[in-house]
Parts: sequence; structure tokens; C-alpha cells
Amino acid sequence: MRCLLVMGMLCVSPAASPADEPQRMPIYVTPYYDSKGPKIEVGPLSKELTDATAATIPALADKMKKEWPTLPVETMYVLAIRLFDLGHKDDAVYWFYSAQWRGFLYRDCIPHGAPGGIGNPAFEHVQASKAFHQLAGQHINPFAFGDLAKLQKTLETVQQENAKLPKLAAAYPDQKFIPEDQWPTKNEKIAAGFREMLQFIVNNPDAIKAMRK
Repeated sequence: MRCLLVMGMLCVSPAASPADEPQRMPIYVTPYYDSKGPKIEVGPLSKELTDATAATIPALADKMKKEWPTLPVETMYVLAIRLFDLGHKDDAVYWFYSAQWRGFLYRDCIPHGAPGGIGNPAFEHVQASKAFHQLAGQHINPFAFGDLAKLQKTLETVQQENAKLPKLAAAYPDQKFIPEDQWPTKNEKIAAGFREMLQFIVNNPDAIKAMRK
């Protein structure tokens, strides 16, 4: 299954040429992010993410890394987008896959049937995570798969760091989750998927390069 995910990443349309490409990824995920502006609404870090420049965003990323256990998925995706747009693309890859992992864990740790429908907070968070993953992935994945050795190291780092569970209840204080003693099992399933993806990258570098062409 994870191999199919890798192939899906490679088959997205490549980014436009520099002459045609807008300054920012054209992404709109209400109410969290609008590339026009940009307009960012992800809580206390919104202004810093909005005002960040190429020179200041590394320090902001370091600050957010210290708050890693309690960061919401949407905040992590927005940081990845801002890093990429401001030229820190390797760091953007790290935060993109970290956000992806946390998004999977959030989805798997809400009670069965909890997402509900439009207007339900859990539903809105899950849909926002999917949207960020798809829209930002169209830009970040083609870059990430351009250097497989670097991508492998990044994914290994993400996997190692996510062996320690985040504090989802702190990130989403109004959200109900399944009992915490069930979280490690959910997290291991995500880890297994990442291991499979890593193995595919290690075993098929030539095939991946051919698909990129």
C-alpha cells in the first residue's frame, strides 16, 4: 500500500517553471491558510508565520520544534508551506512529512464515527489535513524525490521522532480521543507504512528516477 502512495507522490503534476510559478504555492484551506496575503489562522503562531521572511523563519521553525508535542496538524503544514515558499525547501520536506504523520495519528485516534460531517470539528480537521497534504504535496513531493538519499534521511528522522507520541489532547483541547493506551498501536501502524515507503525508496531508486522523468 505504501508503495502505491510513493507512486502517487511521483505522479503529481510537477511545479510550474520559475517564469510561470507564483511567488507562493496557490493554496487555500479554509480557515487556516490562504496564499493570497498570505492569510494564516492557526492560533497563537499565526502572526509569526505570516510575517516570517527567509531570514527569520529558521528561528521560528526552531521555536516551533520546541513546542513539537503540542502543535496542531494545520500549524505544522502551514510552517512547511512557508518554509518552502521562502526557500528553505529541505526543512519544508521535514515538516511536511511530520505533519503528514501527525495527521494520520489524529485521524486514527478520534473515536469511531467521530468525524461526523460538515461543521463537526473532527471532520473539519481531518478534511483540512487531507487538503494540505494534497495541495502542498503537489509542490513539495516533486522536490523531495529529487534527492532520494536526502529524502531517506529525512523520513528516518521523522520516523525516529514520532516514536514518541505527541500530546494530541493539548493540541486539540476540545476534541475527544480514544483512550491513550490505544495510541501506540495506531502509531505503530503509521510507522509500518513509513518503513514500507522507506524500503521502496531504498530498493527502487532507478524506477523512481524513471517515473520522475
